[in-house]
Amino acid sequence: MNLPRLKPRDSCAVTSNDEYDFIFIDCPPNLNYITQNALYASDYYLIPAIPDRLSSYGISAIKNKVDELNERFQSSSKEYSDTKLIGIVLNFIREYGNQPKHTQTNMINTLKHTLSPDMIFNNYLPYGDAITKASALSYPVFAVTSDRITNEYEITKERHETNIN
Repeated sequence: MNLPRLKPRDSCAVTSNDEYDFIFIDCPPNLNYITQNALYASDYYLIPAIPDRLSSYGISAIKNKVDELNERFQSSSKEYSDTKLIGIVLNFIREYGNQPKHTQTNMINTLKHTLSPDMIFNNYLPYGDAITKASALSYPVFAVTSDRITNEYEITKERHETNIN
């Protein structure tokens, strides 16, 4: 029996392009089949990372693996277009005086130097933000009042204005 090949990116685009500016697919921190399917169906991906040495190694590993997956997807479907890295969102930033602590600032600068400075979002998610609180309370994030909510909005706006055509 021959089954038609499905093209998830095309079928998703037909139903959503006119309705949404962004669709976020939150995947586990590994590249299992769920994540691979999400990458196949996506135009862009972003990497959330904690500014520490271990995460910096993981960023390169993820980027290399996605590049390999793009090659594999391209070889299996000529209609496939590469999923592009839109950037790296830093999270769990501990602040002192509304700025990242010194040790994290050093690591952020190292990441910007090692990678490309424009790959690191200027906005970040601080430790103890509304996401953590909302999760603990089982509330939607926007139901939790916090002036940190603007960070999530600014992150989305930042890449939309600069990288996505």
